[in-house]
Amino acid sequence: MDMVQSKARAVIKRNLISEHPSLARINKKTFLENIQEINQNNQIEATIFSENILTIWTEKFQELEAITRKDPRKLNTQEKEFRKSLKKGKVLLSKEFAKQRSHKTIRQLLLSEARPWIDVLQPIWMSNPSLLADHLPMEKEMFDFVVADESSQLLLSHSIGAFQRGAKSIICGDPEQMSPNSYFKKKQEVEMSLLHHAYYHLPKIFLSNHYRSHHPKLIEFSNSSFYENRLKAFQDLSASRNPIQHHFISDGVYLNRQNLNEAKAVAIKIKTEINNPLKIGVVAFSEVQLKLIHDCIDHETRIKLDKRIKDHTAFSHALENVQGDECDLLMISMGYGYNDMRKFEMRFGPINTAGGHRRLNVLFSRSRHEIHFFSSVQLKDFIKSDNPGVLMLIKWFEIMEKPLKADLPNSEISIEQLLQNSNGFYDLLTYVHVYEKRGYTITS
Repeated sequence: MDMVQSKARAVIKRNLISEHPSLARINKKTFLENIQEINQNNQIEATIFSENILTIWTEKFQELEAITRKDPRKLNTQEKEFRKSLKKGKVLLSKEFAKQRSHKTIRQLLLSEARPWIDVLQPIWMSNPSLLADHLPMEKEMFDFVVADESSQLLLSHSIGAFQRGAKSIICGDPEQMSPNSYFKKKQEVEMSLLHHAYYHLPKIFLSNHYRSHHPKLIEFSNSSFYENRLKAFQDLSASRNPIQHHFISDGVYLNRQNLNEAKAVAIKIKTEINNPLKIGVVAFSEVQLKLIHDCIDHETRIKLDKRIKDHTAFSHALENVQGDECDLLMISMGYGYNDMRKFEMRFGPINTAGGHRRLNVLFSRSRHEIHFFSSVQLKDFIKSDNPGVLMLIKWFEIMEKPLKADLPNSEISIEQLLQNSNGFYDLLTYVHVYEKRGYTITS
């Protein structure tokens, strides 16, 4: 196979050179230098572009301000009316900014003379579909673009009004993550998501480059189980040798829907890491276990953790609430295990329900640097099951307990290797940029 691929590449190379003779004069060193120069220029242009955007909106504000200062005797009737409206809108907004209570609603302000000022002061809006419907007037093409993120969590019926307000729409989401249903509702599949409808009716682009995980093993479970190994991860040279640590709690007992010894072990780990500048995530497979972990944390550490959660440098969630979050260090408490009768019932709450395997995909793809997984069972404790969620949990244990290769990553990577893995020139630019940023030396 390697020989066939090598011959195919040689044929492609000959054909390219015959069609574009100038390519023969470009050596690998010059090619790499050109790519690095393009990347540098792209960074400069991105900075200039962002500054230009701010300049454009500042100038638009100044244009409105200048109109209000014009001599009305020099204006025609239409310009006078606009000037009058602008002045009224400015006074209205100034009064609203000065108020402590009894504010006008956003909808009222957008339907008033304040609208032109709001448009230049707030050119980008962030909202969920329900709030958008409550607060913004139903106005066709109010925005140039409407971007829906995490669309697997959105209902089409809730979202359609948002797209009515946009000239163009972009829908982002992952069909292998959770749909908009609740574990606590009797009907598991309430309604198909926005993403489900978009996935079958609109053009699709698969984003294969995965940048969150700084070690391929952190995304190995999701990549192999859900994405047919199509995701490309980029290891950081400073990444931990073994980014997934299994903390086996041999004396852990699952009793009254909680595991005290496991919770104590997680609490100790939180105390150890609480002053770590990296973002911390704490996840338990159930709300009961999460509460127990917090109860086991000492008073001083709990105050620090609460402050970090408030500052968004940490989060603490039960499994069903973790989608959309990411962190550097992720601590997970499985909780479930053998009871006091030494019986492991393999009941894992939401994981056993419809779509439970996707919850695991969400959970095990949250971390950038390390996962610390606490459990009171090991791979050998599981028995056969045909439940998709349980099967995926077993696969996680297989990957987690699989030994890593002893060899260290090579700190150099050749431009030829990157060329072979790239799907087009823009991919190549990205790969050179990412690998250099993560400590590699690109060689020609």
